[in-house]
Amino acid sequence: MWVTGVIYKHGLTGIWYTFFSAWCAISAFVSTRIFRRSLAYTQAEWQSLRFSGLGSELLRGWMTGWQVFMTMFNMGWVGIAMGMVCNYLFGWPTWIGLVIFSSACAIYVLTAGYWGVVMADFQQGIVAFSAIIIVSVWGMVAAGGPQGIVDGLADLGQSWRLNPFHFTGMFSGDFPLAWFITMMVIAVIGGFGMGTSIDWYLEAQRIQSARMVRDASYSIWWGTALVIVRNPLWAAAILGFFVMYPNLKEASEYEMGWFRLGFDFLPIGMLGFFFAAILAIHLSTVSSVLNLGAMYATRDLYHHYINPEASQKRLVYVGRFSTILILLGSFLLGLMMEEITKWLIFALWIMAAGVWLPNILQVILVAVQCLGIPLCLDRQPGALMARSVDTSSVRCYPGPTGLSAVLGAYDSDLVDLSTGNIHHQA
Repeated sequence: MWVTGVIYKHGLTGIWYTFFSAWCAISAFVSTRIFRRSLAYTQAEWQSLRFSGLGSELLRGWMTGWQVFMTMFNMGWVGIAMGMVCNYLFGWPTWIGLVIFSSACAIYVLTAGYWGVVMADFQQGIVAFSAIIIVSVWGMVAAGGPQGIVDGLADLGQSWRLNPFHFTGMFSGDFPLAWFITMMVIAVIGGFGMGTSIDWYLEAQRIQSARMVRDASYSIWWGTALVIVRNPLWAAAILGFFVMYPNLKEASEYEMGWFRLGFDFLPIGMLGFFFAAILAIHLSTVSSVLNLGAMYATRDLYHHYINPEASQKRLVYVGRFSTILILLGSFLLGLMMEEITKWLIFALWIMAAGVWLPNILQVILVAVQCLGIPLCLDRQPGALMARSVDTSSVRCYPGPTGLSAVLGAYDSDLVDLSTGNIHHQA
């Protein structure tokens, strides 16, 4: 919905808001590998593995609190978007669509656990991607095809919307060049850090559930490739919607553009499939975010700070309770949101303010150490090795030998980030 909003408002220039695809393209070969080798469950836990002492605890506590809030925030705008779809389709008050489908998702998250979410998400992804392709192509055809869209924009005097580099000035207007540069810096440099894009926190679950480092890297690479294939079709379809409905002024109206292409122009027999695909998109996001938020609240807050001796049974109980609290918090935040695009852009800024710079600096510090430059850090040698491998089964080779010590080790290797050494499994 927010992609529709920025494309309708800014033309193809708005596609740069999906800059996380550039981030993931770099992360697949840099920070994804580092994070997978660490075996940390969350980005917050990575702070304790990389550092020690008060600084480590401050970083972990900050990240934990920030991400529990961000999971509620993300679910809030995803949930209210579903509420807007149901309001358009069924005439329901927006809070009904917000509450019903997210609550249903929470039930299967609580009962099925992580494996159930992973398997459901895999199937939902196939359904959602197929629907995006079908509806986008159908919408372009309804608008007269690619040439009809180009001619329609020319007739409206809006041909500038076809230019992805149509900026409104250096610092002025709705889409200045400075904003574009800022987003690209966040994306490109962010790929060398960890957790610098909202989507990455969900990808972290995929990274750590992969069989080995290579699989984790390819999973992020393929996800990026699918986004690059999807977004141009999405954008072209939204331009087609603009040609057909050029005078929508309220964001809450034009944000529904892509959904209206499906509901207004698909054959009647396809409408049920389309709504099922919308549910798949919604449930896929909500289930992953619920899992992630509960992980931060349980492992990084309760288990690490409140009750380190908690039993597994107790942790499962706390995890389920955290899931319910995050769900309720998302309802409160969702009811505050009226324009999805505005809140998404706000989320990008608070994400950058809260976690972008610290996480880039962490990985830069790792790289500097691997290049052999001494740093005055309070660190705990062997912290990663203590939890990630039985040292009796490895042969240790002294390092560091350069940046490749972290980025280029074999897929089966483990890298001790506190020393830069590579440990080859026997």
